[in-house]
Amino acid sequence: MAELPGIPNPAGNLLLHLEGNLREYIGRQLGHVSYGRNRPQEFKANNISIQELLRGVTELKALIPSIIESLSQEAMESEYPEIVLGKALSTHAFLISRYGHLNWHLGQLDYLRRILAGEGAGAIVPVQL
Repeated sequence: MAELPGIPNPAGNLLLHLEGNLREYIGRQLGHVSYGRNRPQEFKANNISIQELLRGVTELKALIPSIIESLSQEAMESEYPEIVLGKALSTHAFLISRYGHLNWHLGQLDYLRRILAGEGAGAIVPVQL
């Protein structure tokens, strides 16, 4: 994937970061799916094919919604299993924070895509992951 001077997090690394975040905090913590996160590597990895990145996104599209849909009201209201943002949060509140985190980085990805495609920041083109 092309890189831009002065852009510290190329699109591929942002995808790896989102995958690591979702697999750790939703997949492992809430879905009990085995995962060993290496957060620093998410920002250092390079030469990863687009096909490999998309394979991870495709897996997440099936995994994450199924885990969230399986949570009972009681589980959503209970304390998230780990203190991540400096204070205890309900699982529901924590999921909202992950939703914000996901959208923030998706916005970064779309902005990078527009720059690399020469579309400019004003173009509105839907992005599907």
